[in-house]
Amino acid sequence: MGVLQRLIAPLSQAEFFSEYWPSKVWVTRGELDRFELPLSEINYQDIARLVREYSNLVMAVGKQQFTDAAGLTDRILVTPSKALSMLSDGAALELDHADLAFQSLRDLVDELKRELGLPLGCSSKAVIYVTPTSGGFPAHFDAYANFVLQLTGRKVWNLAPNQVVQHPTEHYDVRQFPYVSPELKLYSPARLPDEMPPQAEEVVLDPGSCLFVPRGTWHATRGDECSVSLNITLGQPTWLDLLLAAVRSRLVKLEEWRELADGLGSNDPARNANATSRLGQLLAALPDAIGPISPDDIVSVSANDLDPQQSVQLAVRQLLSLEDTASN
Repeated sequence: MGVLQRLIAPLSQAEFFSEYWPSKVWVTRGELDRFELPLSEINYQDIARLVREYSNLVMAVGKQQFTDAAGLTDRILVTPSKALSMLSDGAALELDHADLAFQSLRDLVDELKRELGLPLGCSSKAVIYVTPTSGGFPAHFDAYANFVLQLTGRKVWNLAPNQVVQHPTEHYDVRQFPYVSPELKLYSPARLPDEMPPQAEEVVLDPGSCLFVPRGTWHATRGDECSVSLNITLGQPTWLDLLLAAVRSRLVKLEEWRELADGLGSNDPARNANATSRLGQLLAALPDAIGPISPDDIVSVSANDLDPQQSVQLAVRQLLSLEDTASN
């Protein structure tokens, strides 16, 4: 039995794909061992050991961090020892890209991605959350899907359908309010909510519960008691992402499209005019440069990295971890 079937049982895969994937919340309950997943490598019953074996910088999230940063952010990357201290002070801990520390999680994530039929190049990772009593994350929605497996303790989720932004391409957190990213502004209302929608429903997860959170679903969490949960996070490339990847793979081969966009927006009218003229020449030749694009052309690039932001985030995290190790 595959990973997906073990997570969604007693629902069948056919039922899951026809009724829930990719846009409807699903939750299932039972004993944790029924999943028969390779979790023995993760010492989730011993939080101190888990954080040490993660052996990477940990994201600490909480109200105190928000206050300390004068409202600019509610999260900070810290060493494992510092993270454990902050946990005791009420911060939630996020062990991002935990699949790099625990190979069994990497195998699990890869298998689930294949079973869901996602493009090979989409981002995928495992994240372990340690949530203290009353700790958690404020209302937000993501541009990816999550399967949440509750390992220990009790965690409360508030979930609501997204009736303001359909198929978001970016994350939005109510603590960002009133800031909205330039891309999100293009297709969202002038004013995004600054709190969880009133029609939110509460879902309580106990050990062995599994929750599917679709892309774009509003959600907020809090701990009824200290708990550990595993999130399998799956990027969901849009048709636009795949098309842009295919177009880029063609244009990047052409020397003229690799030229520096020199002078565009310059204060010098002459340089600006030259740049605008050059851009006009390139756009006039664009249809021939790209040529026809077929579904097979799209499929051929689907194994490429379709989420550079996640790749950059991972690289930065690894560099910071190496720097911290060297300093110690």
